[in-house]
Amino acid sequence: MPSISHLVLCALCLFSLVGVPGVALAQSCSLQLSGTVASQDNETLPAASVRIIELNINSITNNEGFFDLAGLCPGTYHVEVSYLGFAPVVRTVELTVATKLTVALMPVANALNEVVTTGQRQYDTPLAQQSVLEHKALALTRGQSLGEALKNIPGLSTIQTGPSIVKPVIHGMHSNRVLIYNAGVRQEGQQWGSEHAPEVDPFVANRVTVVKGAASVMYGADAVGGIILVEPAPLDYRPGLRGRVESVLMSNNGLGALSATAEGAAPHGLLSYRVQLTTRQAANARTPDYYLKNTGFREYNGSAALGFAKGAFTTELYASTFNTHLGIYEGAHIGNTTDLMAAIERTEPLIKGDFSYAIGRPYQLVGHHLVKFKSSYDLPRVGQLHLQYSYQRNDRKEYDLVRQAYENEYQLRFDLTTQAVDAYLDHVSVGGLRGKIGVNAQHQQNYYDGRYLIPFFTSYNAGAFATERWTSGRLELEAGVRYDQRHMQARLRQVPTDQNSPEIRPAFDYAQLTGTVGAAYQLPAGWRLNAGAAKGWRPPSINELFSQGVHHSSARYELGDRTLGEESTLNLYGGVAKTGPRLNGELSFYHNTLDNYIYLRPGREAVLTVRGAFLAYNYVQVNAEIYGTDASASYRLTDWLSASAKYSAVRAYNRQSGQHLELIPADRVSGGLTLSLPDWARFADNTLSVAVVHTARQWRVRADQDVAPPPAGYTLCNVDFSTEARLLGQPMTLSLSAYNLFNTTYRDYLNAFRYFAPETGRNVALRLAVPFGHSSSTSPK
Repeated sequence: MPSISHLVLCALCLFSLVGVPGVALAQSCSLQLSGTVASQDNETLPAASVRIIELNINSITNNEGFFDLAGLCPGTYHVEVSYLGFAPVVRTVELTVATKLTVALMPVANALNEVVTTGQRQYDTPLAQQSVLEHKALALTRGQSLGEALKNIPGLSTIQTGPSIVKPVIHGMHSNRVLIYNAGVRQEGQQWGSEHAPEVDPFVANRVTVVKGAASVMYGADAVGGIILVEPAPLDYRPGLRGRVESVLMSNNGLGALSATAEGAAPHGLLSYRVQLTTRQAANARTPDYYLKNTGFREYNGSAALGFAKGAFTTELYASTFNTHLGIYEGAHIGNTTDLMAAIERTEPLIKGDFSYAIGRPYQLVGHHLVKFKSSYDLPRVGQLHLQYSYQRNDRKEYDLVRQAYENEYQLRFDLTTQAVDAYLDHVSVGGLRGKIGVNAQHQQNYYDGRYLIPFFTSYNAGAFATERWTSGRLELEAGVRYDQRHMQARLRQVPTDQNSPEIRPAFDYAQLTGTVGAAYQLPAGWRLNAGAAKGWRPPSINELFSQGVHHSSARYELGDRTLGEESTLNLYGGVAKTGPRLNGELSFYHNTLDNYIYLRPGREAVLTVRGAFLAYNYVQVNAEIYGTDASASYRLTDWLSASAKYSAVRAYNRQSGQHLELIPADRVSGGLTLSLPDWARFADNTLSVAVVHTARQWRVRADQDVAPPPAGYTLCNVDFSTEARLLGQPMTLSLSAYNLFNTTYRDYLNAFRYFAPETGRNVALRLAVPFGHSSSTSPK
């Protein structure tokens, strides 16, 4: 726990911002900006995106192409209007009285030299609770993993195994129940449990969208907890070469990250391309008092895209590769059960390290490779037809801490290949309904070599879905239905660890119908209500059925259960949101009823293997309920000062025993202030933020539910400063962040290595982003 002096210093940081003199309170904000969006042929465009760039306020046109933004302050704003298949438009508005705009968008085919983008429309995500990370907020996460980048969103937390393996958790659910879509492709890797972080390079993201709650209808079985969309920027068809270079340095583990992106288009504007390369390297992580031995990593990633757009036809080829060499904390791999239990009871580990980039055993080598081909065609008076094929290969090698092992000999290797085909029609308005009708199919095959953990398997999945959205004035209604089938066959020995045992090939077939309904109502002055229900399901995964052995990265022994059945869930949600120039916020509630909920239950005993002693965990199935609330609010106190607060709480119970489930996030609350500093010399858009984050102790879990009781709560103080600078004639973005400012010692309940060592200490991050190049453009004809 932090000392009283640390809390006082945090409070002083916050209140000192409030006391900055010399700036008058902002004026009254009650103006309205409204209007209509249509094509050049005067056809209204429902679901067009309207955004005030300076305020980052978004709206969507209704079925008549109308939008309404209320509660605005007088001033000069840039309003961006976009719609799929049309060139976006930016209008400058001098807002002194209530103003109406009429915007006519030009089809892509008639605007070859304008900014032509391809991508998803804003209503491609369901009317569920969701959050978006983009622009400055996303820039301040560069250098972090995907899980770390998202943990400040209300309702999201992380589950970890050590300082470098971090996975996102949504409303207490993670792994198989949270789908990650990387550049429009469902991420498939050896990441069924909490032990393998998603092999995604966050530097590719221009925007990250998190949908909280069951989204199975649109995204398929397994999405009972939510989805995370990692979206690169749409390809830019303006002729010319341009790009950016981003670099990050971090003090705690000596991390250095460098990412470079180059993109452009051919002079005629029909071909566009992008190439992106990233490298990250880190040494051993440091707690407030010592280094954690063998916790460094090296990472080499890249992606490339090539697009063609002419008239009604667009097509894109995308490829990416992710490669990491990841050290596993040596102090979690212990020789016998007596030493293991002593290490858990010890407040400070015997095995410590120093500052070093060297990576020894145990470690992992992981490669994830992706190829995607996507095309779309605009059918007159029908809609837009999409077809996508993707191929993924995930190759993971695990090197145990063993005696007399050859330097390059792995103890376990997984090789997972996934092929998927997706086809859907995004149809035009029919009787006021807009939506999608589609099918998809997937084939997956897993191979392993070395010691047994899970078997060989092959799976086939097929699904069909339809979603529709109806808009009338301020009301939006949504409904969808989906049917999925999954066939999976495993191949293993009857006694998995005995190679002389007979081979068996158990097969499993699953099928289920799911549905969703939702509604949203736009009230005056930027208030919005939403509510809905979603039926989801998830068949058990291969690790839940067949695991038997040491899970390397989490240093524990896991045992599956072949009798596990399908999970099903009913997700109810509702909330209210406010968008405006002064007050922005959201209050949401959710309740999940889960039948046959599968989770990994911690054991209280250790298992001794030839590789050492490890805690035993079992996959079990119970009827459960998970419910909670998320809240966030920010208020612009003056033109230069804003205050914010966030709160998340999750409750998860076994409905039969009434016992709280293990490994559920504890309550978290945070407060912060953001100060906009005056421009100075060559520095503009200067922003200073201070945040205090408190995570409570997970006291609802009893001491006898785990080998060690949940750790104490903790409070952290974080500071961010960012600026837009122009140095040596070159624009650049510079930021400086300090995490765990007061170097607090603490342990997080959701870190599998909390038994052996505390979390990392103070970490100072310096980020620099420099754009380069130019674009040529002409006025539209």
